[in-house]
Amino acid sequence: MNSNEILDNLKRFSLENDYFIQNMDKENGFVQLYYLSKGKGLFTSEYRLTINIFVVSPAENENILTLQIKADEMYTKDFMTYYKDLGILPEGKSYTDLLGLIKQFFDRLN
Repeated sequence: MNSNEILDNLKRFSLENDYFIQNMDKENGFVQLYYLSKGKGLFTSEYRLTINIFVVSPAENENILTLQIKADEMYTKDFMTYYKDLGILPEGKSYTDLLGLIKQFFDRLN
């Protein structure tokens, strides 16, 4: 796939999986998504995730997806919702899980 096709498919992925598309710049190969990660159970936290996806083309017909994920922890006090900025998450499970979902979606398209 070329980078435009990848970005079009990332748009489809976002729409089908409840990711909010904040920004999309096809010329620069960039998509910014918001996602609300709901906790399970009564006392688990919820997080607002900002996900930056960069489509980098090091060579013709070769594309690499690079991710940045920033988390804000949501909490409620006196019936008001507040967000605590946790910064950019270190590489790990969040990144591999999201890349796995994207890969699964792209594999389904072929």
